[in-house]
Amino acid sequence: MKNIKVCGLLMLVCLAFNLNAFGQQAERVIKLKLTDPETKTSQTYLLNNVVYSFTKSQETGLAKDPGTCAVSIDFKQDMDPFLLKWIAGEIKEADGSISMEATEIGKPTRTIAFKGGTSGNVAESFMASDRTSYIQMSLYVRALIIDGVAIYTEQKK
Repeated sequence: MKNIKVCGLLMLVCLAFNLNAFGQQAERVIKLKLTDPETKTSQTYLLNNVVYSFTKSQETGLAKDPGTCAVSIDFKQDMDPFLLKWIAGEIKEADGSISMEATEIGKPTRTIAFKGGTSGNVAESFMASDRTSYIQMSLYVRALIIDGVAIYTEQKK
């Protein structure tokens, strides 16, 4: 009986102090800084999600597969003219830096940089809610650098 009272008292103390360890997830802020290397113009975007994938070059029979690298992005904000120009090809290849920052510590936890990014696939959906649109984009990149380590570099053809 004494054990039940101690456990109950401990639970009440934890609830009273609202400890962060119980059921709260750390939030992240994900930002993309996109730069046109020709004009040095940059724009920053908030993101919901980012995924990268790459295949390394392989010898396949007589031909050499050069490998590919793609980055998929879910934007947290609407399109703007800079992003539309990049999608349309008016900005040929853009460089970018994606930083993920944990809000409770205020420091970047991971940085993904890319060079030579071109849009491969873009989807924009519209909803009857507070948000006007939801943008998803996949892009091909010539180089991918994670936390300062070159993960992928396109080979010369």
